[in-house]
Amino acid sequence: MAVSLGSFHPDYASVEELIHDPAGPVGQLILELSERAAGVARGKAHVFPGTPRSTVWRPATSSAVLPSGTMRSSIEVHPPQIGSRGGMFGGVDAVGIPTVFLEFPPKGAVQLYDRYPFMTTGLDSLEGAL
Repeated sequence: MAVSLGSFHPDYASVEELIHDPAGPVGQLILELSERAAGVARGKAHVFPGTPRSTVWRPATSSAVLPSGTMRSSIEVHPPQIGSRGGMFGGVDAVGIPTVFLEFPPKGAVQLYDRYPFMTTGLDSLEGAL
């Protein structure tokens, strides 16, 4: 089925500006969706109870646990910006290594028995938002 635009002739420069301006309506929508996803992610982020030994480096196991609440407090909105290929994007950032470990713990991990999918839950919460 063909769609006829009739006498409609878009101003391509204005359309390009509209979809590539972080301060414009598309950028503001990206920012709003990023803020929603960050809010959900913060609410779902697992917080381990703080213990005196939770921040001590343990040479025997080559591991250390970050202070309680580090993951939740690291979740920040990534404001809209233009990428290297010219597209605009936004998102949510968090501390990398713990995020991957909590979202997808390695097989045989004795420290963690369950998944804690907070970042993916934040992203999934946007489904159907548009």
